[in-house]
Amino acid sequence: MKPLNRGHHARPYMFLGVAAASLIALAGVFFDNYIDRVALACVNQLTPKWSTTLAAYDVYIWDQCFAMEQSLRID
Repeated sequence: MKPLNRGHHARPYMFLGVAAASLIALAGVFFDNYIDRVALACVNQLTPKWSTTLAAYDVYIWDQCFAMEQSLRID
């Protein structure tokens, strides 16, 4: 068997860097999805009671729910 050529083109540590960057990006995608689901749950819970009572409810509710989610987060 021929030994592997470990020249300047074969850098095994580069794979680890790419893999780590991919995992970080993937974790960000899952976390963004979680934030969106929390905000959606907030909107769904508040809509039946407040959509007919508050003016411009549909304009501001998403910002309010995102602010609520951010205030409850523990980093």
